[in-house]
Amino acid sequence: MTTILISFVGTQDPYSPKNQQDGSIITLTKYLLNTQENIKKVILLYTQDLDTNAELTKDVLQTEYGILEIEIIAVNKELSKDPINFSLAINEAKKGLNIADQYWQLGDILALNASSGTPVMKSAWAILQSAGYAPHSNVWQVRNPDTINTGQEPVFTTNVNTLKEEFDRKIIIQQINNYNYSGASLTLEQSSLFSKKVDDLLIYGKQRLAFNFNQAYSQISHYQEDDIKSFTTDIIPLRQNNVVALLKEVYFKACIKLEQKEYSDFLIWLFAFQENLLQYLMRRKFLNKSQWENSKWKAVELEIIEKIKVFDNDKLYKHLQKNHVNFKYLNRPMMMDIIKYDTDFSNFLQNINFIEKYASERNNHIHHLQGVEEIKEQEKLTKSMLDILKLISKIPETNPFKVVNTKIFELL
Repeated sequence: MTTILISFVGTQDPYSPKNQQDGSIITLTKYLLNTQENIKKVILLYTQDLDTNAELTKDVLQTEYGILEIEIIAVNKELSKDPINFSLAINEAKKGLNIADQYWQLGDILALNASSGTPVMKSAWAILQSAGYAPHSNVWQVRNPDTINTGQEPVFTTNVNTLKEEFDRKIIIQQINNYNYSGASLTLEQSSLFSKKVDDLLIYGKQRLAFNFNQAYSQISHYQEDDIKSFTTDIIPLRQNNVVALLKEVYFKACIKLEQKEYSDFLIWLFAFQENLLQYLMRRKFLNKSQWENSKWKAVELEIIEKIKVFDNDKLYKHLQKNHVNFKYLNRPMMMDIIKYDTDFSNFLQNINFIEKYASERNNHIHHLQGVEEIKEQEKLTKSMLDILKLISKIPETNPFKVVNTKIFELL
């Protein structure tokens, strides 16, 4: 294990002036070396009155313990004048961490010596660790050799990582509950809770929510656990551009936006659901399933228009000509007229008409830059979407994003 040692310099460093026993910096160094830790860098912070102690400590570490990379740094003059000023001590300790960060590599551990310096200097390390400034660290205490009791360890850790982990876990859970996978991934990366599997699942959730299904798949496809493999299975039809699977995914995302009270975004996804549903019904009515199930809309739209022109002995086409002049593409009003014309769509019509009422609100938001303060009849809206989907496919009992979230919670 490779260590970067950081410490304030105290009056007992490198040796006690009373009895010439090792000070805490030397004692901690010997302990770390005896436990097979490689100290690649030492950073010593000193006040103006202890510049000689800092130089002597550096010399001992180099000549007697073979540590060549030692940096001694004078603290702010204000802290030298007022060494019990808590804020100043915290700021100077943070500077030491920032220097260490320049040398830190994956796998390195920071050894923070909480036994040299004034009381506020000693306590600064534990506070910074608990605040998340030193996620890969140990806070060390060295007992006074004159007061140590039988059975007590002369050198021991006083980490507050457990408390920090509790804070981090709470934040990450809140972020995941709000589907903020990017924020949760960043918090996870900066905490001692980091797990590659959890991070991969967070990225999977983020990419799936963004409809980047290939990236989501590749993020977790190498895992063999059944519950994680089920997530890859979920998005296979989405990667294949399956029309029904995409409709269900739009519904799940719309429900999330409604849950987050992001009403403007909800209307956008509600509109996407409505438009893609109408396109699905056109496909199902006028084409064979093999032609359209995984095809892009633009690849089949013109063929559908040609089928419409001759459907029902061209009666449908004549009916549409009364209200529409452009037949180069199928817009939403035209498709609404078609489903009202044909009784095959009667099971869908009531719910589709209800959803259609919200199209004008979406247009005001998009075209007139108007905000959306609330959505009326929210439960009826989502039920209408769900009832429509139940007519064309089997629907999971739980939103798949909530299933992913539950798995992440288990791993945390």
